[in-house]
Parts: sequence; structure tokens; C-alpha cells
Amino acid sequence: MFTKVTIDAIKKVAEQYGYEIEALLAITDVESAGVPFWNVNGEAKPAIRFEGHYFYDRIQQSPYFEQAVKEGLASYKAGAVKNPSKYEDRYTLLARAVKLDKNAAYESVSWGIGQVMGANWKSLGYASVDALVSSAQTLTGQIELMVRFIEANDLKKYVDSHNWAAFAKGYNGKSYKKNAYDTKMAEAYDKYKEGIGSADEAEISQLQSMLNKINVEYKLEVDGGLGKETKAALRDFQLKNGLKVDGIYGPLTKEKLQEIYLAQSNKGTQNVGVGGSAIGTAGLAVTEAAKAIQPFTGASQIIQYVFIGVLILGVLITLKSIFWPKKVV
Repeated sequence: MFTKVTIDAIKKVAEQYGYEIEALLAITDVESAGVPFWNVNGEAKPAIRFEGHYFYDRIQQSPYFEQAVKEGLASYKAGAVKNPSKYEDRYTLLARAVKLDKNAAYESVSWGIGQVMGANWKSLGYASVDALVSSAQTLTGQIELMVRFIEANDLKKYVDSHNWAAFAKGYNGKSYKKNAYDTKMAEAYDKYKEGIGSADEAEISQLQSMLNKINVEYKLEVDGGLGKETKAALRDFQLKNGLKVDGIYGPLTKEKLQEIYLAQSNKGTQNVGVGGSAIGTAGLAVTEAAKAIQPFTGASQIIQYVFIGVLILGVLITLKSIFWPKKVV
């Protein structure tokens, strides 16, 4: 899931190189789920995937070739060397390969948010594979690494035209359809183009909390992710409140949701929030309509007091006529 920092960094590089931010978001979403770094024993390290068939090709002339095959680090078959699910174990796998041949090992890894293979270092203009790996240690470096690969392989025209099949073939290889890279990127692009990607985790968590508050039947997990359940609840809310049913957390939907949330909170109903505050850091903006009626609130209150006073007086007069009727002479 993208953080605001990651989105801002992608936006900056996109503007620098002339890309749609939504297009780069779509590519990185599919390649790495928008996660540039992993927490590896308390240290932030680039997201990686070790490819044993790359290592097999690059270590064949090494005296350690047989050892690499025997230890399960190299195989002629793509996918035969499995990547562990734990981040720490993936880096342990890489460290074992580095002991046999560092350059071959680094070239056999896809690096960072764009998952670009280290073997491309020369064609991408890096002085060495070490220089490529060094660039991948920063967020901007990872995004630029991805853009360099796109540019070097003449794929920008497909990004600009949204020809995701042609792009995926060049970026992910001839077997791109096996993992449906093209359809996933097309779907991701449409999602971000609709504006869904403009909300960060904190804002989506706020949305989930407020939806849960106004309708306990939603039962959304407050995880900051705009998944199927959250989108369905958002559409349901829009339908019930006369809004455009598009599943987009836009300005009108935000205003209406916040309005209803505040109304229920003021009634003293149960407070469901994120970290003790359902509104979060975004806060609630006072609308122009609210500002317009604000000067009249004091006058309205006075009118209410007068009306209540008249009612009380009427009740007293009625009681007097019942209990102390006029004497008939």
C-alpha cells in the first residue's frame, strides 16, 4: 500500500521525466504493491526477489557453480529456486549467493519498487552493478531505476498510450500473460485515474472508522486499504445519501460522511476511531454553507427561548383555569 511519501516521490519523478503519475503508480502497484522497503531486522532494505535461473547463467564459469546448484541457489529452470516469504530469509538467501559471487548475485536480483533486475546495470547507464544496488537504497533511486529501464527499452510510448500488453511484454517478458501483468496494470491505472490513489493510508483509515461509526453492519477492518469491502460500503453510503455511486472518496462524499459522523457523535453514540481520534490529522473543514448560516445561530437560539417561554406561559394559564376557575356570581 502506498504511503503519502511514496506517492509524492513518484509524482516528483513522473513530472521530471514526463509521465502520468497514475501510470507509474499502476506499474509500481503491480510490481511491488507500492512497497519500496522492507523492515529487515530493524533496518530498511529494498524489496527484492532472487532469481535462481539468472544466477545459474552467471556463475557457470565460476569454480563455485556446482556448489551453487547443490545448495539450491542456482537452477536452469525459472522459479525452481523459491523465494522465502519472510523478508529476513530472502536477504539470507541473497547473502549465501553473495558469498559465492557478489556481482552474479546482485545481477540475479530484481530491486526495489519497480523490481528491475540488477543484470541491466550497464544498459541503464550505471557504472557497475554495485552502483545500481546503491541507487536502490533510496526511494527516488528506485523510482529512477524503473524509469531508466522503461526509457532504455523504448517502453514509454506504451505507457503514454496505455498499451499495457505491449508494455508488460517489454517490461516483464514474453510470458507476461501467465501472471496477467497487462490486465493488472490496466485495472490499477483505471483505479488511480479515478482518484482512488490520492488518499493515503491515514485518510482511508479515517474513512473506514467513520463508515463503521454510522453503520455498525459495515464491520470494516481499519487497515488503511481501499479493498473490496471498503469500496462496497462506500458505494452503499453514497446510494443511501443521494450521492453519485462511484466508490470514489471525493470531496462531496467526504463532506457528507463527515456531516453524518459528527451528527451521530454529538448524540453521544459510541466513538469508533483511529488511535483515539476518528477524525485523525485531516480534521474537518467548515463548509461555505456552514460559514454562511453561522451569524444567524445566535438569533435562532433567542427565538427558541422566546418560543419556549410562550409555551410555558400558555401551560400556566391553562392550569390556572383548571384549578382556579372563575367564580360564577
